[in-house]
Amino acid sequence: MGRTTDASAGVVRQALIYLGSAEADVGRGPIESVYLVKFRQVGEVGIAGGQSLPITAQSRFVAEALPGKPVDLSADSFDRFIAKAGLPVLVDFWADWCGPCKMMAPVFQQVAGELASRVRFAKVDTEAWPQVSMRHHIKGIPSLILFRNGSEVARISGAMDARNLKAWLASQGVH
Repeated sequence: MGRTTDASAGVVRQALIYLGSAEADVGRGPIESVYLVKFRQVGEVGIAGGQSLPITAQSRFVAEALPGKPVDLSADSFDRFIAKAGLPVLVDFWADWCGPCKMMAPVFQQVAGELASRVRFAKVDTEAWPQVSMRHHIKGIPSLILFRNGSEVARISGAMDARNLKAWLASQGVH
């Protein structure tokens, strides 16, 4: 599952809480729900996905899976992750041989850290998982698709710098 911490170890401002299997692993396991919960101290109630989650000393948070970095998705994990992310999901379709993809990778990582509480970032290697890119009609890479509630809402192709990527996301309602 990754490295875990508990709320009694210090002041936690936000964390992802997994509701589901204790063996859940981001993008690879039977995750029922993933929520970003914000709180100041143990004893508060965090509101996540319409549910009240009491923050106790026994609350467990997956620290390593905080959405500060993109999640690698496979054909097996793609649909579940998109449907259950709890936030909009921006997916980067890329390939290792693609020069513009390599140029954009650090930008995608940087913006993932900056917008962690507003959108989940994920990547699909089009060479490793061609069935996913074919299903989503990827014709050129890098291609970014924004999903909300499991459905595609926007897409754009081509490498971008951080400013343009954030501006595009803002134009799609992700601020």
